[in-house]
This record gives sequence, C-alpha cells and structure tokens, in this order.
Amino acid sequence: MTTKQEMTKYLLAFIHGMKELGMNKIVISPGSRSTPLALLLHRDPEIETYINVDERSASFFALGLAKGERTVVGLLCTSGTAAANYYPAICEAEASQIPLVVLTADRPPECNVIAFGKEASLLQSLKNIQQDQFMSIYHFGNLYCQT
Repeated sequence: MTTKQEMTKYLLAFIHGMKELGMNKIVISPGSRSTPLALLLHRDPEIETYINVDERSASFFALGLAKGERTVVGLLCTSGTAAANYYPAICEAEASQIPLVVLTADRPPECNVIAFGKEASLLQSLKNIQQDQFMSIYHFGNLYCQT
C-alpha cells in the first residue's frame, strides 16, 4: 500500500467517524494543503459542503449554520494562518456552546520553524481554546491522498 493509499484510507475512516457522530455539514475555505480532504468530503453524498474562500466569513457562516440547524458543523482550511481567521467565530461558538469542529491541514512542522515561523504561534493560539464537547480542533499534517 502506498503512502497516498494509506492517507486516503485514514481520511475516509475519519470522515466515516464524523458522519457516525452526526456531522454532515462542512464549510470549506479551500487551499492547496487541504485539497485532498476537501475533495473527499465534497464527493461524499452524505456530506453537505459549502465553499467560502474568506476564512472569517466562512467561520461565521458555519456558526450561523450550527445555530440555525442545531447541529455540529465542520470548518476546513489549509493552514494555521487561515485558521487564525476562524478565531473570532471560534470564541463566539465556545462562549455560546455552539458545536464547531475545526480541521486544518498545515505545512510539515519542520517548515514552521525554518521558513514560516509565524505559523507555529498561530496554531499555539488556537490550542489554548478549551476543547470539550462543544469544540474540537483537528490538525492534519501533509495530506497526500488519492482523490
């Protein structure tokens, strides 16, 4: 089994788990590193995907969707910098106890320190949010899948 096949199998299992827990709506802020997961989510007939290239408006759209439909909604973006734009809506979701699941696909950790130092601190900021039954943040490293 190739690395791409293994990652695809892993992500499909993760998506299956999300659906089993009742998450079937995802707001995607597209980017190169999150493309494999975004395509797998978009191609799943049981998942409703929404595309919004502006991360801040995407996060508030997801928050409104979660409030209006009274269901958990996922947010997918490509990097820690993009995820930082989710932060205001994440804070509001936490304060309101509205369920959001944040999915990020970042550069490899070795690149954060050498070439993209600011990204590591942004991810650390998001990790400071209390993760409980209302908030989950999942970070995926390099995603190389068969899509």
